[in-house]
Formats: sequence, C-alpha cells, structure tokens
Amino acid sequence: MVFSTGIAPAVMEIAIIAGVSFHAFLISMLIFLVVGWLLAQGVLSEANYSINVT
Repeated sequence: MVFSTGIAPAVMEIAIIAGVSFHAFLISMLIFLVVGWLLAQGVLSEANYSINVT
C-alpha cells in the first residue's frame, strides 16, 4: 500500500507528459479498482470458507 501511494505521483506525471487525457486516466483507475475489488472478493470468500469449515 505504501508503494502504490508513493508511485502514484510519478505514474500521473508520466501519463500527463505522454498526453493521456484525464478522462482516460480516470477510466484506467476505475478498471484497476474493480480488478482489485474482484481479487479481494476471492480472498475473502476463501477465508470465510475456511472459517466455516473448522
């Protein structure tokens, strides 16, 4: 989490210099958020399953 917070300004600057529109950047952040949420749901359901089995 600290790494992603620290690297975010550099990624944003590179995107601005490369000419990426802010709208495209927001869509890419939304996609990143959804993928992370889906991955977390898999981990949480597995943890819930292991708690219920024992």
